[in-house]
Amino acid sequence: MKTSNLQIEAFHIIAQLGSFSKAAQELHITQPALSRRIKELEEFFNARFFIRSQAGIKLTEQGLRLLKYSNTLGQLEEELFFDLSKKTDRELGGMIKITSYASIMHPVVLPALAPFMTKHPHVQITCLVLYLSQIPEVLFMGQTDLAITNNKIERVDIENHLIGYEHYVLTESTKVSGRNDIFLDISPNDETTEQFFQIQKKKPKRYHRSFMNDEWGILVGTELGIGRAVKPRHMIYAHSEIRVLPGYKPLIKPVYLHYRRQHDYTKLHQSVIDILIKDSKQFLGGA
Repeated sequence: MKTSNLQIEAFHIIAQLGSFSKAAQELHITQPALSRRIKELEEFFNARFFIRSQAGIKLTEQGLRLLKYSNTLGQLEEELFFDLSKKTDRELGGMIKITSYASIMHPVVLPALAPFMTKHPHVQITCLVLYLSQIPEVLFMGQTDLAITNNKIERVDIENHLIGYEHYVLTESTKVSGRNDIFLDISPNDETTEQFFQIQKKKPKRYHRSFMNDEWGILVGTELGIGRAVKPRHMIYAHSEIRVLPGYKPLIKPVYLHYRRQHDYTKLHQSVIDILIKDSKQFLGGA
């Protein structure tokens, strides 16, 4: 018996979707037929690739290694097919998946990549915005090509690049005042406001928090005078009705680009990595 492309494809789609039933629908086959493909693949390698539980499925260590292979194989195959059909050597095509948190994706990643995307119309980009705590797992599970967080990921199979720093500042509405003791955060677990005041000499004696659920909700709430907010300086430039309060020390957080270490990267993959490392600095601050 040999492994087949159908078996590798079945494994890859299950790993990407995190579900046998969803993968069966994607492949237009029955779930028993899909399970047979995985069983044959596991018997061939004498390994177990998935652990099923009530919470869903997780990849085993062997499954993570196979996913790394299938991701690389798929990217190189996509690049080969495009290279054989493209009109010029300078054209790039394919899909790249990027996962980040909200304050980086829209104000930094998209502007940095926009000139490249315009130049290469056959390149497609999928952006996923998650909470910081969720991003590493998506990278480990092979569900994204590139991930951006504000912490270095200490794993031998992960590459890390420092691409800049976020400078968090205290902001308020330029038009509406009166709620100076209310501070807007994403959720009760958001510690940004507390971290900001921990490094200040002057602190409010007491303050209350309101929760807007996302970064853009916080900015809109600040503009409308619902409260003040501690936000990255690079998010404020497009909001003329928000000003930075002077006299406060900025809270500085590093920004890291991560991706899985592998022997070969497609031209598209490497190009996007190079752009984010080089061009993100124009939107972010220094140390």
